[in-house]
This record gives sequence, C-alpha cells and structure tokens, in this order.
Amino acid sequence: MDGHDSKNERSTARARALLLALSIALLVFACAVSGSLRGPQGPQQEWSADHGPVVPHDSFPRDCSLCHAGGSWHAIKKDFRFDHAKETGVPLEGAHARAECLRCHNDRGPVAVFAAQGCSGCHEDVHRGRLGLSCTDCHGETTWKPEGEVARHAKTRFPLVGSHSAVTCERCHAGATQGNFDRTSTLCQDCHAADLARATSPDHAAQGWVDGCQRCHASTTWGEGGFTHSAYPLTGAHASAACEQCHAGGIYQGAPTNCAGCHTTDYDATLQPPHAAAGFSTACETCHTTSGWTPSSFDHSGFPLTGAHVRADCSACHAGGVYGGLPQSCVACHQSEYDGTTQPDHAAANLPTTCEQCHTTVAWTRATFDHAGVTRNCVQCHTADYNATSTPNHAAAGFPTTCQTCHTTTHWTPSTFDHATFPLTGAHVQAACSSCHAGGVYRGTPSACSACHLSDYQQTTTPNHASSGYPTTCEQCHNTVAWQRANFDHAGVARGCQQCHEADYLATTSPPHAATGYPRQCQQCHGTTGWTPANFNHAGVTRSCATCHLQDYDGTNSPNHAAAGFPTTCQTCHDTDTWDGATFNHSDFPINSGDHDNLTCAQCHPNPRNYGQFTCVSCHAHSQSEMAGEHDDVTGYSWNSNACYSCHPNGDADD
Repeated sequence: MDGHDSKNERSTARARALLLALSIALLVFACAVSGSLRGPQGPQQEWSADHGPVVPHDSFPRDCSLCHAGGSWHAIKKDFRFDHAKETGVPLEGAHARAECLRCHNDRGPVAVFAAQGCSGCHEDVHRGRLGLSCTDCHGETTWKPEGEVARHAKTRFPLVGSHSAVTCERCHAGATQGNFDRTSTLCQDCHAADLARATSPDHAAQGWVDGCQRCHASTTWGEGGFTHSAYPLTGAHASAACEQCHAGGIYQGAPTNCAGCHTTDYDATLQPPHAAAGFSTACETCHTTSGWTPSSFDHSGFPLTGAHVRADCSACHAGGVYGGLPQSCVACHQSEYDGTTQPDHAAANLPTTCEQCHTTVAWTRATFDHAGVTRNCVQCHTADYNATSTPNHAAAGFPTTCQTCHTTTHWTPSTFDHATFPLTGAHVQAACSSCHAGGVYRGTPSACSACHLSDYQQTTTPNHASSGYPTTCEQCHNTVAWQRANFDHAGVARGCQQCHEADYLATTSPPHAATGYPRQCQQCHGTTGWTPANFNHAGVTRSCATCHLQDYDGTNSPNHAAAGFPTTCQTCHDTDTWDGATFNHSDFPINSGDHDNLTCAQCHPNPRNYGQFTCVSCHAHSQSEMAGEHDDVTGYSWNSNACYSCHPNGDADD
C-alpha cells in the first residue's frame, strides 16, 4: 500500500508540474500577445523571439514540414503560401493582412470563439465601454488611429469647425490619452480663460467681457474680433480703424455717433474751402463719406456740378471765400471767354450770352450750336469757310453766300448742289466740279454728253463711232456709272452688222468666214442676244459642204475618209440634221439584207486606204480545191474575189 501510495503521489506531483508549466506557458503567451500590440512585429508566417516562447502546437498537424524548413525550428518555408480568403472565406485586410498567423491561431481555443466577440475578442477596450462596443465606428483595419472623428463630432452638441477641427482631442478632453472622452464644457471661456486674461486691447476683464466670446470672435481665428456695431455700423475707413481711435481711454460706452464728435479738428483745419469761416454745417455726412475724406460731394442742388465743374477748385467760383448768393448764369464767370472768342466772333455776331445753348460743362470746345430753324444768315459765322473754299472756289465763281442752298446744318461736307438742269448720277457724283466747269466757269455749262465726251466719241474704234456714223447722243448706249460696258440696243437691227462686227468676221476661223466667202449678212446665222452659238440655216444646202466641214472630213478615221479617198461631197452620206449616223449608199453590192447585213466595212475592205479593194474568200470558209470541184462545170472559173463578184454581184450563191 505504501508503495502504491508513493506511486500515486509521484503521478499527482507530475500532473501538477505539467499544469503549472502549461499555465506559465499560457501566461507567457498572453503577455507576449499583449506586448506585441505595442512592440515589434515579425514576418507574418514566423514568430518573433521578442514575443517569448511559441505556444504548443498540440492541435496543429503532425507533419511539421508543411510549414517549417528543415534545420531550424523557427524558419518557415519560403514558398509557403496560404490564401486566407479562399480557404476560410474570411479576407484579411489592412493591418490584419500583415499580422502573424499565431496571433489568432494558437492553443487558446478555436478562432471562431474569439471572432464572435468582435474586436474586443482580440483587442482590449481602453475606453471601458464608454464609447460603445463597435470599435469600427472610430477605427479602421489599416491603422489603430481613429478616423472620421470630425464628422462624428458634428452629431454632438459641439461640432468641430474652424480651428477646432485641427486641435488634438486631449486639448478639450483631458483623459483622451487614456481613452476617456467623458463630456466636457462647451463654453468658450472654460477653454480660453488664458486668452481672456491676456486680452488687454481692449481690456476684456475691465470692460466685463468675460463670457459670450462668440459675439465678437469666430472659431476660424482668434484675432480680428468681429464686434457688431449695431448702433453705429462700421463702414469704409471706419471698418479698418483701431478701436482706441474712437474709444480713447478704454471708454466703450457713450462714445459719440455723430461725425463732428471725432472730426471737429478736421473741420476746423480745412481751408479748401474754409469750413468754419464759410459757416459750413458740421453734419460732415452731407458732403463726405466714410470711404475717404476726399473727394467730397457737396450738394449743388441750385447749380449742379457736371463735367469740368466737378474737378474745379471751389475758389475758382467762390473767390474770396464767398459761398452764398453767387450768380448761376454762365456768363457771370465766363464773360471774358465770350468776349475773346473769334471763331466765330460772339460779340460782333451778337450771339446770346446764354452759353449753355452751345457749350457744355465737359469742355468749352467743341461747341454744338443748335441750327434748328436756321435757314439763312449762315455767312455771319461761316464767311471764313466761304472765302477759303477752293474746290470749287466760291468767291471766284461768284457763288451766292446763301450757304443753305448747298450745305446743311448737319455737316459742311459733302454739299448737295442742286443740278436740276443736269442731275448728277453714277461717276458724275464723284467727279470734281472742275472736270465739267473748267476755268471756274459754273454758269452756261452745256448739258449734252458730247460737249464733254466728244474726244472719247472720236477716239473709239471698237466699233469706230465716227466712221460708222453713230449718233452723238451717248446716253443711247452708255450710262453715267461706267463708260464701258456700253449697252447698244439691237432691237430692230436686221442688217448692217458688219459696220461694227467686221473685225469679228475676219477673225473667225471655225469656220473661216472670209476664206470661205461667207456673206457679211451676220444676221443669217447670229442673233443679237449672243454672238455664239451661231445658227446656220442648212435648208436647201446640197453641195459644197467641204467648204465648212473640211476639218471634219480630214479628222474622221472610222473610216478614214482621206486615206480611203472618199469624195468630199459630204451630202452623199451625211445630212444637215446631224453629222453622225451617215448612210453610205452601197448600191453596187447589197449590204442591208441577207448574210452581208450589219457587216463592218473592214470585214470586206481590209485595206483602209483603198475601199475599192475587197475580198470574198477571207470570209467564206471553204478551200480552193473544194470550190474548184463545185465549179468544174463553170467555164473560165477562177478562185479570186473579183471572179466571185462577177458571178455573184448580189452576194447570192444561187446566181
């Protein structure tokens, strides 16, 4: 019994030792896993020695060579590959794709047990459940750092905008580094107490501005406070002025809102014009704006300032600093200009002194005299223009000084002289007056065309007007727009064409009219509408075709008329309706019926230069011996074409 008890005690001791070793191993593994979340990480399929000893592989396959390389317990086979998504249906993404396999696959138990617990199955919840159980709301698989916190913060009572979106969490949440994001104050002064204490320009604490920071400040930037001056809106130069310029001595209550409250010294110091001496109102806004002290805009309601008056110095009109009771008429200031003007002489011409009738305030010149209703006495202002005009010379020609006869009040040029006896049209409109009125003589000028254009008439040779006896009434053929092209009226012209068209007759080569002896009665073939095409009347023409058509005869090669010695009596085969479709009269041998119908000329006449030669034996398929046998009863039989034709003149074998 004692031996047996001793044996049991030893077994129990070994079991306790084994359990203790396993516990230590699991503790080391747990520490290694916990430490590896923060420590170095080895290759995915290996195990870093920094993590401690490898946990037992009791549940792994017994064939170590599936994963390990021989010769080293820690070396994994280089060609070891495992498609986790394909083999398990669970894809490894982000940081999980780089994690060591033994992080999840070890002897602590099946992976499914830990995966069912979500992220907390492997990762400790440092937030202690205060931010919920869904880690993926803030964290991703790529990195442990939170993502999208600004967008999620927008759903809280304090959205992160402006500079707040760039600060670290622990600036507002003191326990953020330990995962504590308990609610914190949303009041500006609770976070910005130090900024409030430093704000001395102006001194916020002295003014009692210790809360409600958002009334002046925005979360975009702390500086450039945006206090709303609802009682006195800041515009123009006031918007960029420092607060102490208006609120001297740090007094922000009861500051004056009228201009003179701040600008009395400016009012007193102004000399252009002297405001105080002239008794100007201290309501500065009447003339000035907050954009700039100058230029001012005094209300000249009694005499509006326009044009050059806007830029004029006040003293130009208000001499001696007198600003009241000034006359409002132009001449009161501009009498000297009126008296000194000579173009035209205002005083001599007794022009009215109401300057505004012709002048504007923009510029003294150019004046715009209102000519409405002016129909005479132009010369009072325009004598110099009359005397200086040389095209034509008005004074030398004795033109009347009633300018309105030719000119209008709109423009001095062009003038419109009334050529009632000879209306100006076409080229005459642009012609210089001297072209017709030579020597400056403008009266008694003849109106007939030939009076000016007789030399043109005499020099014209196409056709020769003088030798042809053309009338000198040029307007029958010509117009004033252009000398050419003339438009001769051929209506009723039935003869005498050669008077104008002799040169055309002599120059015509197709056909050559002169060489052929064509008549000069052009109207027989041509019309007055167009020179070509001509319409020759072939009616009754039965001979002498070659006179016009010799070129056609020489150029014909199907058949070659000249080489074959065809006669030039074209009418033998052709008619006057059309050149093609000739009908040759083959009266010596019928070719329009029987076996010889539709044969070409060359089949019987192989020599194109001599259509008197013909052949019969080249077409008929029989030998000389055979034909000799058939003609043994024919006296004087000979096997040649002429002999064939002598016996068979009609092409019939039975003849």
